[in-house]
Amino acid sequence: METLFIPVTALIILALLVVLRLRTRHKLRSQPPRVKLQPPLSQNEQACYRILTRSLPGHLVIPGIGYPRFLAPLNPGHRHASSLIREMQAYTADFLICDIRFQVIAVVSVREQRDARAEAMLREAAIPLLRFEAANLPDEAEVRETFRDLESLGGMARQLDHGNTSAPPAPQPVPIKGGHKRPEVVRERKEPKF
Repeated sequence: METLFIPVTALIILALLVVLRLRTRHKLRSQPPRVKLQPPLSQNEQACYRILTRSLPGHLVIPGIGYPRFLAPLNPGHRHASSLIREMQAYTADFLICDIRFQVIAVVSVREQRDARAEAMLREAAIPLLRFEAANLPDEAEVRETFRDLESLGGMARQLDHGNTSAPPAPQPVPIKGGHKRPEVVRERKEPKF
């Protein structure tokens, strides 16, 4: 009889522990998650966003956008494409700058830490990465000049892609409502200072 007493007692204690654990888990599941509202951008990101939107009125400034929203594998059918997409999901651009047609112009970062793999993805896609120090953000004039230079370099790259180094390619008509077409407005750009 004494030989059965210890195993039976241990079994009863184990059963009580399992029941208590299940009850505690059930209580935790039945409680709603505790969350609070927070600003979508940090103080530094808010300041940078204001500078970018005031400096670039003809551009779209998209904050906190994941890399898969503007990057895609070069060959989607490749056997490593899905792993590349999963890797891209780990990265977020502080700000994505686009023209009015949602063509990517640059990525702006106000983070202090750097990620070599994220930077390599942007380089491979030929997307300029601009780093702004959070403690020393540029003024609006500096931002305008930087983007003017970037767009100027982008125009030069498009000319080289088309094999023409003398004049920019003719603007293509942009469809508007009603099926009518009007020419795209092209403004003269200052050449970048080197």
